[in-house]
Amino acid sequence: MNSLKSLLSQLGGDLGVELVAVDKGLNESELFEIQLVGHNSRKTFSFVLSRSWKTTQIRFVPGPFAGQFVKYLCDQILVNYEKIASQVQLYETSFSDLRLEIDGLKISSGLQELTENPILSFEVDILTSQSSLNLGLVNEKEAKLIVFAISLMISVLPISESVFRNPDEVVGFPEGAVAQVMVNRYERDPRNRRLAIDLHGHSCQVCDFNFAEMYGEIGSDYIVVHHVFPLSALGEEYVIDPLTDLVTVCANCHAMLHAEDPPISISDLRKRLRLLGERT
Repeated sequence: MNSLKSLLSQLGGDLGVELVAVDKGLNESELFEIQLVGHNSRKTFSFVLSRSWKTTQIRFVPGPFAGQFVKYLCDQILVNYEKIASQVQLYETSFSDLRLEIDGLKISSGLQELTENPILSFEVDILTSQSSLNLGLVNEKEAKLIVFAISLMISVLPISESVFRNPDEVVGFPEGAVAQVMVNRYERDPRNRRLAIDLHGHSCQVCDFNFAEMYGEIGSDYIVVHHVFPLSALGEEYVIDPLTDLVTVCANCHAMLHAEDPPISISDLRKRLRLLGERT
């Protein structure tokens, strides 16, 4: 068993969003509403976690004023049809029921026409006889259900830096795409964070500080991903190379890198630290 809170924290870190579970408390079946921090769920969406008859369900719930957003989301699903369809086909046998429809039609073609006010339906069920979801705990099957559903939907959304509580954690993918619906700023996609960490590791490339070595388990996957060049200087079509354009640093060094404009280079800050060490 794992806590729903810790699962959402880890998942949010992987996806580049901050997720929170709100206790519904309305009836015995609908237990939690999962929301994206930084976005008004009444104008966007949330996920509702339900439990009944040995079945756990997660379903997409648009807000009452989310018409424009839902249309945008439907359009992105169709644009990314091949990726979405492959994910559904890969995982649908793992669940007892999986429904992804636009206006009552199963997503079967990237050429599907959208109505003026499309209705998006997305829900996934899994059979599991043992559950402590009502206590805020999830078993392995329920965790897989939650990760799949949220990851699938988030994968077609632009990720805004405003959804991060810690600005040091802001990162990106084909960087610079300007989203017209959710945000109107340079976008950062979380997939680059994972690639950068895989390439550069969890130790600071300036001072060698490692959060896991200092703080143990709570720091096991924490590190800041720094853009060597500011996103605004790269242009909308620039595609980030995690090997050369990103670097892993600790929060202190990240703050010092941005103490000057343009930011101090990694090599320069490393040199300054070395000189300070020699003086002492």
